[in-house]
Amino acid sequence: MEVDAEGGEIVPTTIVIDDKFIADLESKELLPVSVDSSPCSPEIYSQLLASYLVVGDIINARYLWKRIASGVKDTNPELGAIWTVSKLLWQRNLPAVYTSVNDTTWSPLIGGFMTELVARTRERSLILVSRAYTSIRVDALSSMLGLTPDECKEISRLRGWELSDYDELIIPKHIECVNDGNSDTLSNNKTLERLTGLVCFFEN
Repeated sequence: MEVDAEGGEIVPTTIVIDDKFIADLESKELLPVSVDSSPCSPEIYSQLLASYLVVGDIINARYLWKRIASGVKDTNPELGAIWTVSKLLWQRNLPAVYTSVNDTTWSPLIGGFMTELVARTRERSLILVSRAYTSIRVDALSSMLGLTPDECKEISRLRGWELSDYDELIIPKHIECVNDGNSDTLSNNKTLERLTGLVCFFEN
């Protein structure tokens, strides 16, 4: 991770979004850029908001959005685009999340966060399916992952999942839910609980 000498913003070269990374951003949120400015730069707000989404912490994302001054929101469209993704995640609308992320032209600073968000969201969905379902339709999994049916079948094969009924039904390998007390694990488990409702929606 590098620090921009001019703006003081964090510019990740290799993004490792974990508790330490988020804590660093949270501390920078409290540091004013100048006496007459917003408490912190829009870039810090954007990175922190995106980081909360990546780790599945929608609650803190909502609180952060409320703290950001309206003037900052109005003059930084990318910040608003991140918030749009946040609302879609809160609504459990994963197909719209993938569409919004893919259809938005992100800055180099935020693009990496969005790539990581999509990757982790897909992984959480796959874990949820393996924990909670004995089978799932290919088209339902396709909507959950934002991938084509063929891509979903390939991912399933790589995970050792079975395909039946003319390859239209996927039978995942079951894994147990492990609660090790880790904050990221706890956050992910809460996210998985919310995603359960999404799977039920696609299965009905």
